[in-house]
Amino acid sequence: MALPKNKSRKIVVDDVEYRFAISISWKDNGEFDFNITVQSEKSNAGKLILKGLVTRNFWLDFSDLVGEKIKKDLYPTITPKHIEYFIKLAIDKGWKHSQNGDNFNLVVNNKQLGL
Repeated sequence: MALPKNKSRKIVVDDVEYRFAISISWKDNGEFDFNITVQSEKSNAGKLILKGLVTRNFWLDFSDLVGEKIKKDLYPTITPKHIEYFIKLAIDKGWKHSQNGDNFNLVVNNKQLGL
């Protein structure tokens, strides 16, 4: 099933059009998992699922942070540059974006966001 256009964004990497969707899900202790799914827009084949990125909800921590320097690594921002990096990494590790089959899970971490 293709990613819905109204809940995903388009990105072009090496002349291939992809769509990606980002959401978060509760983990524990005020932490959330970033859920990132990428799929080739043309072929609608197997999806790339990124696992391992973690964030916190700034507004849950806001009252504790007043007057303190905010640690940006606790509140990462995902940009199209990051999505492009992860697509290229997945392809290097064997993801075939135009081939039907199971989803391709790629385990990543927040340190990789410091590109």
